[in-house]
Amino acid sequence: MKKAKLLLLLLVGASAGLSPIADACTRFTYEGANGNVLTGRNFDWDRGLNNVLWVLPAGLTRSGQAGRTATNPLQGPKDLKWVSKYGSIVVASNGGIGDGMNEKGLSASLTLDDGLEYGISPDKKDVSLQFVVQYVLDNFATVDEAVKGIKKINVVGVPVKLPNGSSYEFLLTLTDATGDNAVFQWEKGGMKVYHGKQYNVTANQSYAPIGKGRLNFGGMYAVRDYYRGVNNYAPTSPQYLPGTYSSEDRIARLGYSLDHVPKESEINHARKWTFTLLRSVMPSMPYAEPNVHGADDITGYATVADLKYKRYYIDVPYLLAPYYVDLSRLDLKPGAPMRKLVIATSNGVEKPQTVEAHTGDVTESLVVSKPDPIWNIKN
Repeated sequence: MKKAKLLLLLLVGASAGLSPIADACTRFTYEGANGNVLTGRNFDWDRGLNNVLWVLPAGLTRSGQAGRTATNPLQGPKDLKWVSKYGSIVVASNGGIGDGMNEKGLSASLTLDDGLEYGISPDKKDVSLQFVVQYVLDNFATVDEAVKGIKKINVVGVPVKLPNGSSYEFLLTLTDATGDNAVFQWEKGGMKVYHGKQYNVTANQSYAPIGKGRLNFGGMYAVRDYYRGVNNYAPTSPQYLPGTYSSEDRIARLGYSLDHVPKESEINHARKWTFTLLRSVMPSMPYAEPNVHGADDITGYATVADLKYKRYYIDVPYLLAPYYVDLSRLDLKPGAPMRKLVIATSNGVEKPQTVEAHTGDVTESLVVSKPDPIWNIKN
């Protein structure tokens, strides 16, 4: 029960004060030549969290931790149990896993999507949304495998409401080393899967009303296709690209860039383009949202995952340059220790987080550690 109360407090603290800008995460796939595939994502929020980089070996015993009530969000009656097949590197924010890559080059990310509805099937086991990224990285090597696997489980939303009445809900996006992508969106109790290389940009929820509903992920991609068509006929491209910070506009702008950037065969050039694209959608310093008092958005962290060479970058705006872990150099076999590196520490709701000043290759700086106290995990 103590762990359950801890998670509840962490979730409420992390989520309070949500606004249309304060959840402006963007995630994309850059596919170059010579098998170069990289993903980039930024994690934007209006307050600092405890962000920690973890390297986890194979052979860990895990559970879905999908308590269906706010009084016990860490343990549910139908939690899925598994033993991890693959080692991985992940970012945990207040314990929940929001981004990562495994040793097979599968990348997984969550981006906030308020208003989703997760259906529960009585004949399936449960995995919490907080740990579905870890479930994917532990068990699957490709997007195709993961799509089949996720269809066999219940992804359970976190049973916590924000002070403004919104829910704590996310899109799940996957990319593998071939450049295959899949985006999972839950609506009206059902799961919609957008699977294919064409789905290479993800953002958050749309605030564009459609009848009595809203624009879903497929609808946002239709906006991208509209601007793609307009600019194909323009005498000088791009003539028309939307300029707001809405999800559909970010998808359209970044999608246009992905259509036109060079497909690099040299890996450092491919990494350069990935970082260039990533920073084009990052609010690197606090961005005050118009007409919403007190809502200042900032990128808490960003990641670039090199799925070919298994290098995982962390980019924090307060630092001058990104740093990285070379996953291929680490022991990820069963029985190997868990390791971590603190990215940033929260100082409460009203103060900026404390960012740790790492630089360059930090593979040897990882510290052997026990698991996060809210994880149900055995080594």
